Amino acid sequence: MHKDNSVRIISGIYRSRILTIPSLSITRPSKDRVREALFSSLTNLENKTFLDLYAGSGVVGIESISRGVSLCVFNDLSREAYKCIKNNLKILEIPQNKYFLFNLDDLSALRACEENNLSFDYIYLDPPYIFNNDNFETILNKIYSLKLIKNDSILIIESDKYLNEKISFFELFKNKKYKDTYLLFYKLSKKV
Repeated sequence: MHKDNSVRIISGIYRSRILTIPSLSITRPSKDRVREALFSSLTNLENKTFLDLYAGSGVVGIESISRGVSLCVFNDLSREAYKCIKNNLKILEIPQNKYFLFNLDDLSALRACEENNLSFDYIYLDPPYIFNNDNFETILNKIYSLKLIKNDSILIIESDKYLNEKISFFELFKNKKYKDTYLLFYKLSKKV
């Protein structure tokens, strides 16, 4: 981890706290402006559940807890990112009953969520930009088949390109663009 690389929490109980991030070769932290846009679009986080499947430094998930989420699942395949998230959670003294932390590939992490009987109000996907619609189709089908969502769940994808308006069982209902970054908001196209 590079101590000189850091991000800050924007709002909530951990506002202005500084988090370390993994080396930039393995992660691409969401910019403050993009995170602010994300959370201004999610109106009520109190007592909600949040999944950050490609968590990097954990800043998005920690921001969600800071703003009232009752449980967040953090996952990242990178061991360096996993250690970084663990350290950030420890430094902020976030209670262990507020989160799960996994160091798994995305499909294994989704199965771990199912094994823990979890379902989510918000699912945030900010995978490496090498992903494409086929990758998302696989992940979204698994989210749906494992029943990790609720009828009113919101799925948010951060991407460097505009994706399909309909992917798997989800359809786009809102999008925002910030320079080279898209935030794409999806809801279920049919009920669970």
